[in-house]
Amino acid sequence: MEIRIARQMMTLAKGEGEAYSDLSANRIDGLKLEHELSFLSRRFLRKDLYRGLATPLEWSFPPDQRVLLYYLIALMNREYLRRDRRKIAESRVLLGRDEPECGDLRSSTPDNSRR
Repeated sequence: MEIRIARQMMTLAKGEGEAYSDLSANRIDGLKLEHELSFLSRRFLRKDLYRGLATPLEWSFPPDQRVLLYYLIALMNREYLRRDRRKIAESRVLLGRDEPECGDLRSSTPDNSRR
């Protein structure tokens, strides 16, 4: 079981690196910002405060500001993913979901974890 958890942790770390590797201005749009903000609010408030705000986020911030905003939010999200990587991996292994969906680490994070 420990080997499966270690492999899952490695897979999650690689997926995180792929998901957050490219910060070019043309790839950060309102939808990407909405997803990051939604992930953040679900982790800390247990509720999605940003659903449906992709278009206003896109229109409110020019590309360079969207990159900066994304970077700042992603710092918090990545810290959560790193801090709880073992717990996420254990949860996936116990649920029999050893192979994560490509690039979607956050869909599998346990919502019942309180810190």
